[in-house]
Amino acid sequence: MFALADELHEDSAAGIDPAAWAGCDVERWRSAISRGYYALFLHLKIALLDSGFLKFPFPESGAHSAVSRAVRAALKPYHPVAQKLVSLKLEREFADYSIALDVDKSYAQDRLDEAYDAMGAIDSLKPVQLQAIADKLEGR
Repeated sequence: MFALADELHEDSAAGIDPAAWAGCDVERWRSAISRGYYALFLHLKIALLDSGFLKFPFPESGAHSAVSRAVRAALKPYHPVAQKLVSLKLEREFADYSIALDVDKSYAQDRLDEAYDAMGAIDSLKPVQLQAIADKLEGR
């Protein structure tokens, strides 16, 4: 997912003729922001499932809100993973739905950098932290 976000951000994506992207820069950058958030969310989902601490299927309905609440409760709201899940979800929503949001390549790159850094923070979570998130998701 993150590779897709990177491709959307670049000037020539996936070997497609740059003329095919003519006039679509803002749309590509908005899509890159959106995909960056989803890459972060999926990275956390995989970490939770791979840890073995999550005992039931990952929530399908309202998963984004449920995961965000669980992370904030388990790690505290000021933890970098908790902060980025909230802020990048808002950025994704703005990028997808707000025509007033001024998006340029640099702005999109900054959001991708934040998502990438947050993925590193997920990779640095201790097993006890992953277990705490899973416990909150499962209501324990």
